[in-house]
Amino acid sequence: GDFNTVLDAFADRLRTSATRPPDPSSKSFTSLIATNDLTDVFRSVHPTEPGFTWRQPNYQNMSRIDYVLVSRDLSCYIDDCTVRSWLWSDHSLLKASFGTRDRPARGAGYWHLNVSVLDDTDYCRLIRGFWQSWRDERLRYPSVRDWW
Repeated sequence: GDFNTVLDAFADRLRTSATRPPDPSSKSFTSLIATNDLTDVFRSVHPTEPGFTWRQPNYQNMSRIDYVLVSRDLSCYIDDCTVRSWLWSDHSLLKASFGTRDRPARGAGYWHLNVSVLDDTDYCRLIRGFWQSWRDERLRYPSVRDWW
């Protein structure tokens, strides 16, 4: 989420008054994480990388103010967390990957439609009804983008 605050003023800021004392929002955020026993996913995978998620257009000031947080009980399932630039925003995209330990290896399988369902008239009626109601919902939204 976009929390608009840093956890560590020195590690999570570049040229944005890193020497100033922590603001109340940083203290509250740190307290929220401790109280709820949460783990900062990015920092758990990349303890020394800056991982800045916000920047000014000139890149003179950058901060890590966006976080993926999980319960500490789930932290053992963290596989990776990456920061990627996002074209239309001054914030970057955070992508977290989770897995299970002891997961079976996937084969080279492929998905295909069981075409026999197309001969089932009740199934076809159900699908047509679903798509019609979904199209009707479009009128409730100001734009196609909001509808999607």
